[in-house]
Amino acid sequence: MNIQNPNSSLTKTTLLLVSTLTVMSGATISPSLPAMQMHFSEVANADFWVRLVLTIPALFIVIGSPIAGQIVDTIGRKPLLLGSAILYGFAGSSGFLLNSLFAILVGRALLGLAVAGVMVSATTLIADYYQGDTRASFMGLQAAFMGFGGVLFLSVGGFIADLSWRFPFLIYLFSWLMLPGIVLALYEPSRSVVDAETSTDVPSAKLPVKLLALIYASVLVQQIVFYLIPVQLPFLP
Repeated sequence: MNIQNPNSSLTKTTLLLVSTLTVMSGATISPSLPAMQMHFSEVANADFWVRLVLTIPALFIVIGSPIAGQIVDTIGRKPLLLGSAILYGFAGSSGFLLNSLFAILVGRALLGLAVAGVMVSATTLIADYYQGDTRASFMGLQAAFMGFGGVLFLSVGGFIADLSWRFPFLIYLFSWLMLPGIVLALYEPSRSVVDAETSTDVPSAKLPVKLLALIYASVLVQQIVFYLIPVQLPFLP
């Protein structure tokens, strides 16, 4: 039975914990990269392919986000979030079992698509559940949880990577722990309510192309710094 109360502690906690999945998707396995490169040393250009293991989810997040944006209004917020969380755990943890570097890359690509679905559906649910100052406050809390989750999962990944480079891949199974909360605590907003809220918004203006270009450029620089530098450091002599 769904608890249709966006102000309940269970609903808020579920949304915040789900939001941590977006940041942990890439950096969690970065401590495993040196050992992974040694394991696949016989593969041609292994250093390049291993680095791609870290960065390829970001590419597929970019590819998948517009698609998820269309799907979220077609099949609904909750079904997309539930399916994405299931795929997240499956694709993210696949590296624990796979023995092919290129199969791991496929799993990482699927992980990027799953992250896009989680990111879009979770943010849309927050926008549906809360309004005004409550929404702004909750999204600020969401950003804080995302940052905290990134630090926490990266630290755990670094600790267990000393045991085996495969163990950090198991951290992605954390998304499956979120499934009961997604099923029980979250609910699909009424389409009529969502449409009514949309219809009463301010009339749509022209697309702010310059502002969007600035935002995308800023995000691109941020992603380059975030993903490229952590990859380079483990391979410094």
